[in-house]
This record gives sequence, structure tokens and C-alpha cells, in this order.
Amino acid sequence: MIRIRLLLPVALVGAVLLAGCSSGGPTADPAADAAAGTTAAPLSVVASTNVWASVAQAVGGDAVSVTSVLDDPNTDPHSFEASPRVKLAMSKAALVIVNGGGYDDWAVSTVESLDPVPTVIDATSSSGLDSSVEGFNEHVFYDLTAVAAVADAIAGELGTADPAQAGTFTANAATFTASLRGLEDELRALGARYPDTKVVATEPVPGYLIQTLGFTDVTPPSFSAAVEAQSEVSVKDLADTEGLLTSGTATLLFDNVQTGGPVTDRLVAAAESAGVGVVGVSEMIPAGVPDYLTWMRGNLAGVATALGAQA
Repeated sequence: MIRIRLLLPVALVGAVLLAGCSSGGPTADPAADAAAGTTAAPLSVVASTNVWASVAQAVGGDAVSVTSVLDDPNTDPHSFEASPRVKLAMSKAALVIVNGGGYDDWAVSTVESLDPVPTVIDATSSSGLDSSVEGFNEHVFYDLTAVAAVADAIAGELGTADPAQAGTFTANAATFTASLRGLEDELRALGARYPDTKVVATEPVPGYLIQTLGFTDVTPPSFSAAVEAQSEVSVKDLADTEGLLTSGTATLLFDNVQTGGPVTDRLVAAAESAGVGVVGVSEMIPAGVPDYLTWMRGNLAGVATALGAQA
């Protein structure tokens, strides 16, 4: 859930390259191209956010042209409305990737409105997570195991679209998921060095990250519910949450840097005043960060730095 300070125009980044048919050039059939010794045009992939676009790029490599619809952290993925340009890109894509789980319903409904409906990967469904569970956290891109499952699903669909490259896609996914497993091991090892760590989160965005670390999120449920519903946080809930930081009960504060406002500012100020480490997290890969793995390694480093401040 995002509360926006400022909405900026959203541009489609990258280009959707479509395989065209021409005499002596690539055809729309990758297998036929391979047999003829020609080079197929990159498969077009459209992802709802730059997070899934980065995962698709890692798996597809040079054989894909990836478009991210949302890459501006000031844009609310819950309320975004697809433009005709977005709809056209999705309609011509070999593969569309959505987050699902209630996170980017605009993307799900847009794809479903197309005729014919393109091949779609719903990250939440592909991850095996049950979105029907009460209080489900739709920010599945912080669950490294879920991301690995999505990467494998992407490799499978791209391999179906371009059989000649199927082995490459599978190998790329294996390399990517191996890196994810290594990163997950590092997170668990870091968490093990700080057992019984209690944390507060301004929003449930990093919930899966907190679980992987083995930390306990002690944020009052009523506070989280108010934030998630974009309703006003009560004076009591704010005071209770702030008290967890000032009393030393919680030794970390996870702050969604894509949002802001008096409530968030007050919690960050309270944490800093009490010497509690603050870890900034986001819902999209920030500008200047090249890819998903670099982003997640940055989150790991942020937690390590914040914990080190407690020593």
C-alpha cells in the first residue's frame, strides 16, 4: 500500500520489439529461424513494475526486450490506470508479467480485457503463495523463494515461445535462482547473529524480508490496518507504535521510503532519537540501481548497517 506525496508522469521504459516477417529476415517462428540460420527478433515482455521486469531480463537476457510499465516510485500501483499505449504493448507481448495478489489489479484487468488474452504470469500464483489468506501480504517480491519460482515460470514460458532458446532461458534462471539462494542464506545468517530481534514497520512492504531474517514484527495490528486502509492512524496506535521504539522494545524500524507524512516522519524521528536503526525499503527498484539482485543486496546491507549501529 502506498500513500503518495507527489505523482509524477509515468513513462514506459525500454522498447517492445516485435518479431516481423520479411524476405530473408527473421520470422515470427523462432524454430524456423534457427533452421534457416537467421536470428529471431527479441521476444517482447511487458511487466507491471520494474521489479518483475528485472527478473524477466535476468532470465531472458539478450533474447528478450523488456518493458516496465511502472518504474516511478511516486506512482501508486494500486490506483494506476493503463493508457492505450500500455494496452497496446501488452496486446503485442509474447509474455506479460503481473504481480497479482491484489497489488496491481489494473494490470490483471487490462490483460483480461484483451482479445486474445496474451500469455500471462501472475507472480503471486506462480509463487505458490495463498492470496486468499486473511491479511495476505501482496509484496511477494520480497520473498526470495517466491521470486525464484517466478523466474522458473518465466523461463518455461519464454522457452515455449522460443524453443531454440529454451536451454538458455533455463540456464539463466538457474544462475539467477542460485544467487537468490545465496542471498537468502546471507539474510538468515545475519538474522541468526541477532536473535530475538523485534522490529516495527511503517508498512507491511518488507514483511517477507523480516520473516527470512527471523525477526519478529511487533507493529500493532491496528496501526498496520489503518495504514493499509489509508485511513487515519489513531492517537493511541501512533503512541503505542512510537513507544515500542523509544522503550527499546524494537531495535529496528523499517521505513517505506516511497511514502511519507506526519506519521512516518514521527516514527523515524523517534527511532533516530532513541538510537534505533532505520532501514529504508521501497516497492520498486530505485533509480540508479541496475537490477533486482543489486537492490536486494542493498536491503541486506541496510539491515546489517542498522544492526551494527546497535552494537
